[in-house]
Amino acid sequence: MKRLLPILLALAAGCVTVPRPGRPNNSPTTDTPAEADQRKGAREAFIRLQRTWIDGDALGALKMMSVQGVSDWLLERTRDKEDPEWQKRSAALDAVRTTDLNYWIKENKRVPVPYTDRRSVQLPESILTSQWLLDTWAHYFNLEKESLRLVGGSMEVAEAYPDGVEVSILVKQNKSPALMYSMVLEGGDWKYAYVVRPAGRVKSQ
Repeated sequence: MKRLLPILLALAAGCVTVPRPGRPNNSPTTDTPAEADQRKGAREAFIRLQRTWIDGDALGALKMMSVQGVSDWLLERTRDKEDPEWQKRSAALDAVRTTDLNYWIKENKRVPVPYTDRRSVQLPESILTSQWLLDTWAHYFNLEKESLRLVGGSMEVAEAYPDGVEVSILVKQNKSPALMYSMVLEGGDWKYAYVVRPAGRVKSQ
């Protein structure tokens, strides 16, 4: 069965290849006021997300995922052929949402999982706002609640790097290699973009 969150995926299966975070070499070494706000807001948001893992707060964690992140997660669920629970859950959808979900799965047919530079097509509103999605997320979150608690408790959020419309969060965890996670501004709040970056790609400032 595929794991729930990218932090666990990263530890088990490596990292997604994406553009490098950090400033170009010829950029100023100090933050602009906007970058300082980005850095602070995204870092604080990631720490709140970390707390949801420690506390076992499934709904809180979901609220801090971006639409793209939730879409990527659900597409992975549909591709997991070793998960008997998925068939039961997808069968519980009403007729309209079943049609919407099947069409969305078809749209994503050529999107490779694990993800590289291409991400899933975003979920339709009928799925994103459904009680079904909340229940499905909670089910898989609760299966890994203890693992998430341990991972969240061992994380140290070290630094944040503004990168255009994203902020990359440098995270250290025990003796594991440092990892980079992206936060995006969505609906006025910083959300976890569900992208794992190798921390070694960060340029010096």
